[in-house]
Amino acid sequence: MDRNRARGRWRAAPAIGKKPSPRIFAGGGSQDFSLAGGLQAVSGYIKGGNYSPVPGDASAWVMLHDRWVSGTRYAQDGWIKRNTDSSYLVFAEWNPGDRMLWVSGPQFSHTYEVDALADNSYQFWYDGFAWFTTTGGQGWWPNQTEYFSESHDQASHFPGSIGYEIEHWLLSAKNNEQWVSADLSSGWLINDSSGQIVGRSIVSAHDFYTWDRRCSDAPTG
Repeated sequence: MDRNRARGRWRAAPAIGKKPSPRIFAGGGSQDFSLAGGLQAVSGYIKGGNYSPVPGDASAWVMLHDRWVSGTRYAQDGWIKRNTDSSYLVFAEWNPGDRMLWVSGPQFSHTYEVDALADNSYQFWYDGFAWFTTTGGQGWWPNQTEYFSESHDQASHFPGSIGYEIEHWLLSAKNNEQWVSADLSSGWLINDSSGQIVGRSIVSAHDFYTWDRRCSDAPTG
């Protein structure tokens, strides 16, 4: 794959965090880690979906986050579909508001991972391949993992539809040099003031589905 294909930089949208902005629609979960510096990576498989319309953007991702500074210190990796895209893209987004897009049209399900490296840079992985690394000295260390589907506009198609849900599964974190399954039992969250958009069903503490309650269309990719 051409690493330079479909890549660019945009002003990033706010991260979800524990208290997402009311204008963001989200469904997923988070897990807190108490030992600063012990949390090293986050990973998960996420199903893709080329849904439309997307007037703003829709995405599904895994994230490392500093929960004490919600919305400004984060590094996330996953897929995104915007109104300017014919298909969905692999993306990385990190503090202080940078976004890198990589390759278009990933099919089926893939693994996404973010690593916090020793020089305080963040490295983004796609199906076992490290495709981008930030500069070092980012100025923060993670103490929370997050796993979410998200959209930014009420008219946008939230990830998934009835009968064609988006699955997040085999979610895990690397803490103190050990990979462990995610435990989202205390961090489940739906952000949808209307109650009519975000669907989410919990399979286990490290497995869930999301969908748009208003839609029953099949994804095209």
